[in-house]
Amino acid sequence: MIRWIVEGRLGTAPGDSIARDCPFHVVDTRAMVDKRGNSADDLLDKIREGVAELENGGSVVVVCDFGVSRSNTIAAGILAEWRGLEFDVAVAQVIATTGEQAVKLEMVDSLRAALRKSPASVRQDGILITGSSGFLGAALRDRLADSHRVVAPDRATVDLLGPVVHLDRYCRDNEIGKIIHLAYPRIYTNNDAMGHSLTMLRGILDVCKSLGIHLVLPSGAVVFSAYRSSSMIADVNTTMRPRGYTAKQNFSKRSSFKMRGPTVKSIPPSFESHRLSVRKACGRA
Repeated sequence: MIRWIVEGRLGTAPGDSIARDCPFHVVDTRAMVDKRGNSADDLLDKIREGVAELENGGSVVVVCDFGVSRSNTIAAGILAEWRGLEFDVAVAQVIATTGEQAVKLEMVDSLRAALRKSPASVRQDGILITGSSGFLGAALRDRLADSHRVVAPDRATVDLLGPVVHLDRYCRDNEIGKIIHLAYPRIYTNNDAMGHSLTMLRGILDVCKSLGIHLVLPSGAVVFSAYRSSSMIADVNTTMRPRGYTAKQNFSKRSSFKMRGPTVKSIPPSFESHRLSVRKACGRA
């Protein structure tokens, strides 16, 4: 099935869905990889091939195995060169029209470099806090804002479950140098929570790797005395009962590390200790 980016002119599709006698020009990217490793010459050749056909009045469909990263990234490059668009604008248009959110950032970065559209070196003094509306995020946001440039987008502004290229662009536009990741699925006790949590973290890790951003990954707010109940008594000696998939993962990992050796440094579960640790990680003792 063809997903048209420009109706009847430029689209993408899985390779096995296109007939050999199709009435349009096929740009085949199946020999490429959907990450770093494609040569700049090969990438640019595909772009030129598609642009030349479009400028001659033809129609182009870019294909790869599944019609995801390779085809949509190359299609974005073709669209940018054909229509004279900024590359990021073309990528956003491709995602919006095809509905394909799983375009890999490494593939986009490779083509951006080949097109020489990589952003110039800029200051990276911003701190992005995910989950800034939560107990811990709100407290950190308010405290760090006294001495740092803090960016605290809500879920509507930056959807961590959406295309990772959107988060990448947001970080570049806002000159982010550090991310404090506190966001977690809205309902963290259902069966989808683990997948959503991992998807959010994977996207953030990809962006941090791509842009050289430092990542601070604290524990969740439930560790830091967020309970306000007369029926529950808990202190530092209370046996830990982690809540939510992320907390259970961290608890299991820490227990595993301790079995193999003293490789994990424990921080007392108090908000003040945690705040000082995060401020130190953000460049202020």
